[in-house]
Amino acid sequence: MNPRGFLPWLLLPLVLIAVVLPINISAQTSPLRIVSYNVWNGFGEKPEPRRERWRIWMAARSPDVVALQELNAFTPGQLEAEAKSWGHQHSVLLKEDGFPTALTSRTPITEVRRIRDGMHHGLLHGKIRGIHFYVIHFHPSHHARRIEEAQLLKNEIKSLAEPDPRVVLVGDFNGFSPDDQAHYETDPELVPFFKMLDQKYPESKNLSAGRLDYGGIAEILNAGFVDLAVRFRPSAAPFVGTFPTELRREENLGTDRRIDYIFVSPNLASSAQYATVIRDTLTARLSDHYPLVAELEVPSN
Repeated sequence: MNPRGFLPWLLLPLVLIAVVLPINISAQTSPLRIVSYNVWNGFGEKPEPRRERWRIWMAARSPDVVALQELNAFTPGQLEAEAKSWGHQHSVLLKEDGFPTALTSRTPITEVRRIRDGMHHGLLHGKIRGIHFYVIHFHPSHHARRIEEAQLLKNEIKSLAEPDPRVVLVGDFNGFSPDDQAHYETDPELVPFFKMLDQKYPESKNLSAGRLDYGGIAEILNAGFVDLAVRFRPSAAPFVGTFPTELRREENLGTDRRIDYIFVSPNLASSAQYATVIRDTLTARLSDHYPLVAELEVPSN
């Protein structure tokens, strides 16, 4: 037998490695950790020690993407300095007036858009690791305006050039989810609380015909978006609120409710590893909202 006849068989494993290896590299995934936090009035109220404790908490979470709301009086430079304290070199601020939102990231933020027309606080967009992030802060006291904002958001997403874009909606939606309706119907204090607010502030329309309204969040759910907190909600705790916390316990802010969310488009749902609201003695004093965290497993490149 000719020994050289073995050469193709010896080379075959090397050929297979050369062919397969690039495919495996391109298919590699890594975690994308998301934190959403409404920090309450840009730390203008009760600033210390909560602001420094908040920085320490943020760094300990080791987030890849952070969505922030209520960065009142912040400048881009201040946001940049804060972001570096939790390891982020990239940051975008929606605006410098009113109630700004922001996005910070460990990796570059591209395709930044700041949308203010029709949005009470504005809408911030940025693309990170191939995913479109929208930072939300809907109207705080008018159910019909929230529905309009949700519709504008849906139209904005439809305008994206990609045929099936991967999208994350994250932030303070200020509205109620149909998934929580059973819980709210057992709360005898919430409707009277909002009735009092609507009577006190004529421009407010929290209630719709005297009832809680679920229209804003229903618009998001009807568009196919997945509520990660609901998806990973333990059966023993079917409801976990995000507002208010103990930080403002001396004020009448109504009973516990869930108004902060992380939604993902259907094509991202299977990549979600976990999501939860962090409620503990520390986060109860960092802001008047509890933070949300989630992790997706997405392509590394």
